[in-house]
Amino acid sequence: MIEADKKNFFKLIDSLKKYRRAEIINNNGDKLTTKLYVDLLRDDYILDMCLRENTTFLIGRKGTGKSTIFLKVEDELKKKGKIFPCYIDVKTIYDASKPTNTFYEEVGNKYIPSYKRYIWEFNFIKAMINSIIEKLDEGFIKQNLFSKIIFDDKKKEIIKKLSSLREELLSGDAISRISLPQFEKYLTNIGTKRSDSQKENIGLSAVAGIEKLNFSSDITNTCDTSFTTEEQKSISNLILESFNIQELIDKIQSILKSVKFNSMFILLDDFSELDDISIKYFTDIIIAPLNNRSNEFIKFKIASYPTRTYFGAIDPTKIDQVELDFFKLYVSHNKSKMEELAIDFTKRILTKRSDVYLKKDISIFFDVSKIDMNEYYKLLFQTSFNVPRIMGYILNNCYESATIYNKPITIKVIKNGALKYYENTLYSFFSETTYSTSSMNEKISILQLKELLDEIVKKAKQLKTVIIKEKNAKNYDKNFPSSSHFHIFPSYENVIKTLELNYFINKVNEYKNRDSKDVSVYSINYGICEKNNILFGAPENIEYERKYFTNRIFNYSNLISNYLDNLKVIECNSCGKVYSKEQLHHLEFYHYKCNEENCSGTVETKSMSSRYSHLIQEIPDGLLLPREDIKILIELSHCVKAISAKELASIVDISSQSIGQRSIKLDGTHNLVSRVKRNNKYYYELTDDGKDYVNKILAS
Repeated sequence: MIEADKKNFFKLIDSLKKYRRAEIINNNGDKLTTKLYVDLLRDDYILDMCLRENTTFLIGRKGTGKSTIFLKVEDELKKKGKIFPCYIDVKTIYDASKPTNTFYEEVGNKYIPSYKRYIWEFNFIKAMINSIIEKLDEGFIKQNLFSKIIFDDKKKEIIKKLSSLREELLSGDAISRISLPQFEKYLTNIGTKRSDSQKENIGLSAVAGIEKLNFSSDITNTCDTSFTTEEQKSISNLILESFNIQELIDKIQSILKSVKFNSMFILLDDFSELDDISIKYFTDIIIAPLNNRSNEFIKFKIASYPTRTYFGAIDPTKIDQVELDFFKLYVSHNKSKMEELAIDFTKRILTKRSDVYLKKDISIFFDVSKIDMNEYYKLLFQTSFNVPRIMGYILNNCYESATIYNKPITIKVIKNGALKYYENTLYSFFSETTYSTSSMNEKISILQLKELLDEIVKKAKQLKTVIIKEKNAKNYDKNFPSSSHFHIFPSYENVIKTLELNYFINKVNEYKNRDSKDVSVYSINYGICEKNNILFGAPENIEYERKYFTNRIFNYSNLISNYLDNLKVIECNSCGKVYSKEQLHHLEFYHYKCNEENCSGTVETKSMSSRYSHLIQEIPDGLLLPREDIKILIELSHCVKAISAKELASIVDISSQSIGQRSIKLDGTHNLVSRVKRNNKYYYELTDDGKDYVNKILAS
């Protein structure tokens, strides 16, 4: 292999691993991010949907390309010049809006939990408005997004209007925060009653905790949310009354229309990283009013996770919902050719990057002497489910084990790469939670999820033996006793949503099973299959999935039912009445209020297991860190040299600013990270204590 080709292949792989809006540049400093864009569907279908003058929700798991699509949308809009693009990193602004601990200590009474939430939400919404103004300033003054003749003619007027908007915001004329005494008086007057036993997200389902835990767990933990629904509504009303939304809309429209812009697209990235209450507040207070009252002038493009999409007062029938995950994306286009369409994307994305980085066919790095390149594309799809970042990590593992030694990538090398990705990256989800500062309930729920995953894998391994011993071999192939897929009844899908969200399993289709009942088919992560010697896929001589994985032995519904029976008790937090799982749908309709006469309690789901709490309590407090800090440490453990915050931010879902701030404490307080300054820029690497810490949590 030519060394120059190997280096370019590494750059190709590295570009796939980049997170969010990381800049990808060539040796000449030219930006390549939008040039590398490959649509999930032919003819740029997804991009065209996002360019429509309609509010759009981009729905997909982490790594499915939402931020990359936003970059491409911005690029296209700047070329056309008729629609103003305004990109906002919601999570970064949200984190920066948190009140300081000093504030918590200075004031304190029974209303402080809800007042802290009010302050946080107020700061966040104010910062979001300011960010929109800054984007206007950046686009008009710095980027010159419209005709220079018009720009020169309107420059002074625009600067004056933007300055006035910012001054109103900062001075409090446009939006003003109320004091704690005013807040307390307001709540007292409306007669809200607090209950310390009431917690956020109570009773969403029998597995509410499980379904939500991987989102902003540290945020939820650091801001106590034990306040009532009435208080939540009060906070929303207070913020909504703090500023005139219509006046804001009118002023933004006036500025944009004065320079011939027809509309404004506000692109909200990482929106689902907020906790539930913040998503609701921001949607109700900002998104819905701006969307509904701007006379079609302002439209939103919102990056959202599955199950984390909230529309509020926005009419779902009047917006576009673009699904990016494998099943949801392809099932609506061609159910019978879903895998074929997905493999086509794998081929297109690698071909595009080969054209840019290699100027050669990517097959030069694979052993195609006996195996067609299309088989490699198929395997890369199966191991990554077309998530570019996962594909990048797996290929990086292949590079380290084969390419670097001038050896071709083989089928076995890719399978080992998938195994290494699971062991080094995916599995850390459970370890991160155990050693994080998340609440005890959240940790227990995640560990219970791990137990469920273990049960799924255990059964898959057992079925392999069952198939081999099966006397009636008509439905099976004893030479390929595959058990990588399973099916469940749709009513159980919420139980495994977090496992799917984090790629431990992947939904692949929906069918009728052998008993003519609707079922959802899932596959176990390829790396997990490799680790446990589970054969992936269906035998070649049996029709894939429909006739094979809908066999009765692959029905895992009873497994999940038994798991739930041993996991939770559904109980009223006031009178103690116990409900069955079958009653959950009825309870949901009545907002989980207990139906016992003269009882005003709320139905909760409580853990029946204490074994996890003992395990968690054994971990010394000194080893507990925020989840984001642990992610930084784990990623640094994979680096062979010190890297900058910007480089680190490109491969973890944390902004470079946040990485810099967190690393100060990881260095000075914990001695886990070493910060070295070179040419006015800090570079980070693990200390020996940091390496020991990471080894300890990954071994747990």
